[in-house]
Amino acid sequence: MPENRLLKSALEAACKSTQDARNWRLAHELRSLLQQIPSSIDIALDLNQWRDDRLLARYQAIKPWCELILRKQMPIALSHEWQGISLLFPMEKLYERYVAACLRRMLHRDASLKLGSRLHHLCEHDGGKIFCLEPDFLVSHAGRKWILDAKWKQLDVANRTDNYNLKQADFYQLFAYGSKYLSGQQMSELVLIYPKVSGFSAPLPHFDFTKSLRLWVLPLDLELGVLGGITRTDLPLSSTFAQVS
Repeated sequence: MPENRLLKSALEAACKSTQDARNWRLAHELRSLLQQIPSSIDIALDLNQWRDDRLLARYQAIKPWCELILRKQMPIALSHEWQGISLLFPMEKLYERYVAACLRRMLHRDASLKLGSRLHHLCEHDGGKIFCLEPDFLVSHAGRKWILDAKWKQLDVANRTDNYNLKQADFYQLFAYGSKYLSGQQMSELVLIYPKVSGFSAPLPHFDFTKSLRLWVLPLDLELGVLGGITRTDLPLSSTFAQVS
């Protein structure tokens, strides 16, 4: 059957290309079940011969995946009549990783960057700690620390009525981070990093939680990988560096 030949070929491709240990094991286990079946020698012909009758109804769900793998198609969404598979990624996580790459390139050599620190909790209860505080980035340099958080949201400096589209919950979150991670410093700085857009292209004036705890809202140029306004802060970051690819 061309359907089984294509399944065998798709599993062989998955075995060769996957870098995930669980996927590698599963692909090899499934391929062993098709050991007696030959691989497809003509992918296009076998795909054209794929049957859509009731006897092979259970095969229909796997056909788009075989086409995706064997035709090496890009899993993107298009305005087109062809139906297939698209892969969606959480933009918040992608943005956070891109910000991390930018910060690493900007960081002074004698400074350090820690992602997802879990050193502190919001409170203690019944002999234990609860509500872990996990800021996106913790920068350390010369005995000082800075907390930075990446937010995949659009700000609008013209919308002063709604506080530039800033969320009160984000400020509560940063205040909790600063209170736990930065206590004891003469001047502590927190940073919220938002994408640079037409409505937000320059840093906002700083926000003061207390006389010793200050919050900056800075724009990140997504094309150049440049964080704007760092010269206004004490962050150990360079304002010029190589572009992030």
